[in-house]
Amino acid sequence: MEFLKYKNYIFDFDGTLVNSMPYWISRPSEFIKYKGLNPKEDLDKRVFFFESLEAAEALKNEYNLAGSVKEVFEEMKKWIYEEYRYVDLKEKAFDLINYLHSLGKNLFILSAAVDELIQPSVNHKDIKKYFVDVISASSLNLSKEEGNAFDYIFEKYNLKKHETLVLDDSPLVIKKCKEIGIDSFAIKEDFYEKYKDELILNSLGYYSLKEIYDKRPE
Repeated sequence: MEFLKYKNYIFDFDGTLVNSMPYWISRPSEFIKYKGLNPKEDLDKRVFFFESLEAAEALKNEYNLAGSVKEVFEEMKKWIYEEYRYVDLKEKAFDLINYLHSLGKNLFILSAAVDELIQPSVNHKDIKKYFVDVISASSLNLSKEEGNAFDYIFEKYNLKKHETLVLDDSPLVIKKCKEIGIDSFAIKEDFYEKYKDELILNSLGYYSLKEIYDKRPE
């Protein structure tokens, strides 16, 4: 595992550095509890894409929530933006960030999540100082899956592909990295376990952050 040969490391945030997938999966039922109601046992299986108008409409209709669909949606977003900062980093994530930073590596966060989610979380965890930049692709109308988010960061910071490693849990992002010639490590995430073979095929390795950190040279 030639992990340390790179100069630049581009980390995904949601699901890669932060253990957020269990958090997202439980949001519909937790929001209904927040509203003082009792969620049905199967709610989280039926309403997954929580931060959407479709989810707001489904919850409003099923639980007779007050206000318009848009008002329910805005309340959901405000609640999420306040809560998300408290979601924990994945095991050994901080240790890995600190270790790479101590070696003089250039670290970046490039996330599909909006700034309203990422920035408060990064600040709350006091890790922003370890990164050259924390970038929300969606807030810039860019996409990692389409590749233009990588074009943006490579151009802005004059990065070279052979000096850069991407760490991401998304099968689509890992596939795109292979297509455009950027080395990547696929980060283990239970939510994407069914794509394990694809992630292994399209990356240089399939690891948890703990496994990467534990394999570091002593």
